[in-house]
Amino acid sequence: MKDQYTVVLVDDEEQVRVRVSKIINQTDAFKVVGIASNGQDAETESIQYIIDGQQSMTVFKDVRILVEDAYTMAVDILEGNQVNTTGTYDNGEIDVPSKQTDVITVTQGNVKEKIFDSGYYDIADFDNTDSLD
Repeated sequence: MKDQYTVVLVDDEEQVRVRVSKIINQTDAFKVVGIASNGQDAETESIQYIIDGQQSMTVFKDVRILVEDAYTMAVDILEGNQVNTTGTYDNGEIDVPSKQTDVITVTQGNVKEKIFDSGYYDIADFDNTDSLD
């Protein structure tokens, strides 16, 4: 058997943790050794608070992109291909090559475009959306 990679999944989006875990568990090459959330959200409550003017902003990382990137990286590793990285993360010991996903600041001024127009959430599931541009 080839070397087994250990993975810690960190994301506030349960969808990401579940989907990436399923992908990882389809192979013996990876082992999930921990799962945690990280404090970056854009959860439904935060979006409603932004719409209502009770919260100024939230941080949004589109889980659809995160899942696609994680899947692509896993396949590249399994096939022995070079993994496409966009930066590094200093873990205190080494600079770890990383695929960095764009972080979007969501405010009342862009919530319609970034969250609803992108199809991430359905605007019908939220209140007080008539005034959104």
